[in-house]
Amino acid sequence: VLVGDVPRFDFNPMERVISDGFVARRFLRDFFGLSYKVKDGWVSPQALMPEYDKVGEIVRRIAEEDERIAYYDLKQVFCEADNCLYEKDGKPIFLDQHHLSAFGSRQVEWSDVEFSSPHMRTPS
Repeated sequence: VLVGDVPRFDFNPMERVISDGFVARRFLRDFFGLSYKVKDGWVSPQALMPEYDKVGEIVRRIAEEDERIAYYDLKQVFCEADNCLYEKDGKPIFLDQHHLSAFGSRQVEWSDVEFSSPHMRTPS
């Protein structure tokens, strides 16, 4: 099983969750357009660092080229369409730009990491 990476943000989600607790700070960030929020806990693609997707594509291709390798895509766990989740119910999913918090790691259905997982390609 090869596990893909989580989304990589161009901001620190932990700091964002903390600063969201300060009304003045949240207002100023939103007023000056420094927020990529699309709804609570979700950010738009502008908040992601797409250069890291290239590495993810290489890893995915390696898995696709070898039928013995199953691929589990963590980005699909935290992203829907183009928007990605960085906090849930006021709790940070990430410690920094690309490392899961303990809470975040519990959001992954690790029991799904088998060949029947919807995030995985089943080998022939």
